Amino acid sequence: MAPKTPRLDNYRKMLDRFYEPLVLLHVLVGKRPLGPHVMAKHNSAVPTATQRRFLKNLAYLCDFHKGGRSTASIGLEERVDSFVFWLALDEDDGNRNTASFLNSVLVRLKDLLNAPASDRPQRERDLLGHCISFANGRIKKEFSNLSSAVRNCREKYLRAETDRALAQWLGQFENHGSTTPLDICKLAYRSRDSNMILQLYNSCISSDNISTDATFMLRRARHYMGRLGFHVQAVKELINDGGRVTNLLDTFCVAKVPLPECVAPPQADGHTNLRGIFRRMIQSHDTARWDKIEESLPNLDRLVPVDGLEGSIVSVLQEKKIHTRVHSEVQVLEHFYKNSLQFAANDRFIATSKLACICCKFYFRHHPARVAELDSHQKVYINWGPINLPGGRDHPDFVAQRQLMGKITHDIREDALEKVFQLTSPWPFHHDSITEIANLEYEANSDLDSTSSTTMDDTTEGSTPDNTAEMMREILGAKSGGQNEPHEIDQPDESSDEDGGAPLEPPAVYKGFKINGR
Repeated sequence: MAPKTPRLDNYRKMLDRFYEPLVLLHVLVGKRPLGPHVMAKHNSAVPTATQRRFLKNLAYLCDFHKGGRSTASIGLEERVDSFVFWLALDEDDGNRNTASFLNSVLVRLKDLLNAPASDRPQRERDLLGHCISFANGRIKKEFSNLSSAVRNCREKYLRAETDRALAQWLGQFENHGSTTPLDICKLAYRSRDSNMILQLYNSCISSDNISTDATFMLRRARHYMGRLGFHVQAVKELINDGGRVTNLLDTFCVAKVPLPECVAPPQADGHTNLRGIFRRMIQSHDTARWDKIEESLPNLDRLVPVDGLEGSIVSVLQEKKIHTRVHSEVQVLEHFYKNSLQFAANDRFIATSKLACICCKFYFRHHPARVAELDSHQKVYINWGPINLPGGRDHPDFVAQRQLMGKITHDIREDALEKVFQLTSPWPFHHDSITEIANLEYEANSDLDSTSSTTMDDTTEGSTPDNTAEMMREILGAKSGGQNEPHEIDQPDESSDEDGGAPLEPPAVYKGFKINGR
């Protein structure tokens, strides 16, 4: 660790003050979310709802990789004589040329909507095949995960006579080597209304007669059926919504947001210790809170076995486990804000292919652009970072960025301190998307028809077919019961594959730890 020298660089100091509580929170919660999914419920009565879902599905179709690096975001600019679809990805897409793909989808869609009725079925099939082909790698990984979950369910858990029909039905989702990505997506889509989906759902929640491992595997199977089926559903929704927003396709172009440089990842130094971190997190006038922390520092360090809380934080910072990048939704937001671009229909909305992490959620909430808040899975990703400002404090945007990051840092600190003081119980694990946990009542009450969905993101990438059950024993703990209900908010007032760093799991001792009897 570097010697304990003063932190004199104001820009680096601002970033350190942000990353310290973020890493602390990550160590405390691991892969658990801070709360339930927060998602906007599609309401066709709201004029901008169709345009928003249209953009969400476009972003989803541009997300070709399972994981966070191809997360896509789209902002729609309205000009006097045309519309511009501004596209950003978390990372450079190399030779995939996602902007060209997006343009081809819009051109094909426009031709389809203008074609004679007799030609439309074939054009719809062609558009679906085009989109499936672009996401071929992602779909293969999703199918592999589904096949593995199904195989585990059939071999280990669905052995009773009463489970025979479900086990046989699930067998069609095993990968036998001859199923194409298009075939499996169509099969998953057709299965959404099957009675077996209801039986699978009932099996997921029958906690009295089934083990935690089995519950997770059944949920995992149901989740990936939803993921695969949504590749078809997204295209169907795109065609349906496209017919209602044809003006967007009259004259348009696709443009790529230049990939900005992200701030450098934080590093541990002589000030990176538990006492110093908490001292910087708690305001000087908050003596009551600080006294409790100071008195409990030895016990706090034991929240994490083996390395300790402080050692785990230092390890994340020292071992270069953080690889910062500017998330695509932040790229689009800043591009519109700095260039004073006009959102289409004055709807300050940015569509993204995956639900937002807490950093993006807070970034949008506090940004002076006052854009619509993002749907969020409420997980903590430490690879997140703001746009780097060359020259640091001397950059003309430093004051504005410092004000924004100060508000985000405050929210991160409060979440971290809430976990330390055990003001809320740890939230049960859930996938990044809504598919795995959406209950039947929620789906039935949705304003969408049977071919619609509000699910727009992907799942975590970290687990492998062989260690899934073991991982869940560590991070799931007990069955979640009904706590995984999604929070809904009506449009337009809305609130990555997981790309977060080291897989630090919440320790067993954390759940029962109290500070001063609390």
